[in-house]
Amino acid sequence: MQRVIDSQTHLALYPSTGPLLASASACKHVALHPLLKALPALLLFSAQAAWAAPFAYITNQNSNNVSVIDLATNTVVGTPIAVGTGPAGIAFNPSGTRLYVSNFSVNSVSVIDTVSNLVVNTLTVGSLPRGLVVNPAGTRLYVANQVSNTISVIDTATDTLLTTFTTGTGPCGLAISPDGSRLYVSNRFANTISIHNTSTNALISTVNVGTDPFGATLNASGTRLYVNNIGGASVSVIDTTASPAAVIATIVTGATPFATAISPNGARLYVANFASNTVSVIDTTINQVISTVAAIGTNPVGLAVSPDGNFVYVILYGDNAVKRIDTSSNVLQPGSIAVGNGPAAFGKFIKPEPAVVVVPPATSTQMQSITFNPGPDLVVGSIATVGAAASSGLPVSLVSKTPEVCSVGTSTLPFGAAVATTAPVKGIAVGTCTVAANQSGDSSFGPAFAQQTFTVGLRSIDVRSYV
Repeated sequence: MQRVIDSQTHLALYPSTGPLLASASACKHVALHPLLKALPALLLFSAQAAWAAPFAYITNQNSNNVSVIDLATNTVVGTPIAVGTGPAGIAFNPSGTRLYVSNFSVNSVSVIDTVSNLVVNTLTVGSLPRGLVVNPAGTRLYVANQVSNTISVIDTATDTLLTTFTTGTGPCGLAISPDGSRLYVSNRFANTISIHNTSTNALISTVNVGTDPFGATLNASGTRLYVNNIGGASVSVIDTTASPAAVIATIVTGATPFATAISPNGARLYVANFASNTVSVIDTTINQVISTVAAIGTNPVGLAVSPDGNFVYVILYGDNAVKRIDTSSNVLQPGSIAVGNGPAAFGKFIKPEPAVVVVPPATSTQMQSITFNPGPDLVVGSIATVGAAASSGLPVSLVSKTPEVCSVGTSTLPFGAAVATTAPVKGIAVGTCTVAANQSGDSSFGPAFAQQTFTVGLRSIDVRSYV
């Protein structure tokens, strides 16, 4: 397969694969979003989270819309969400209340309210936007503009452009460190990864990788960055803790690896090989391919791992469909889900939602569940609101389980339709904040307990020049 460069758009086309993916999909994305519903019918676990099946948000590049799939029933729900022309990249904010979609043909980003699934704003960015990422604090959206060779930085509170800075040639995929201090950019036409300081947007270092680096996937701890090189049929593994960051392994995959996704525990990396019609399964402890799932379908272009790690969802560009792989056996499951034309998948797409916890009663009393409101976007020193409601209507108590990271104040205000409790939560230090909600029960209802976790990030720093 020979790479051809379109002189007008400077994008790599792959004519032997069928669709002109670089001018119609250079950096693609699907969105898996776990919608957690506060219903008693959820699976019950004693003092454990009961997760509802997630929803998948899939950008359809040639239909100019986003399909929503209920993965509990494997069916498309509602009417596809109309967005701009050529939707590709997808990213959620940490609380899952906003979905951002890059429209590469019209140089814009659609902002979607995930409660109503309606577009609430359209933002103008640079030329040919691809990858998207939101910082852990939820305050900044970064957009990779492939032809402009720039990154747009957007204030998510006001949906306004804060600044634009230059990076490498052909920026496509983006990833951000867990503490929000480092932005990683895959530069497709420079064969490099740029690492930027998010406080100043200054370039920290550049790492040479394989040919046509397309995406960038970090593990949960942020210590390893996986870069899929679509022109080199490989994945570069970067140690981000090294000074400077450096490639420690190069893993051979199938042809044209368009996307990667990592398991929740970080033990497995999955690679969608567009031209081979396969998915490579990599053991991240030894950085080797341990299995190849063949005959996936036509042109696998996007991947997402379910929140419980049990399935990998595969987006098939050539079949306009979604299929899934059982991760326990690495076997393709029967059936497929039809979506729009030219489905794509690029970026992190698991929508964060609180778990619903149900505790069985010790006696003949009724069971009750506790549901949190969406987790706040919090930075060190800031104060937000956390809240939880019991299905019984009884009040709950809120307490911080990680006082070194966050503190919870006196409960006062209600939220939602039921009798509920909210309280101020303050960011103390960078890390994972855990808030516990308890309801002790009464003569009619048994006790219930739930926990919610969310990230406390760094506050943005103004950079000024002093003479």
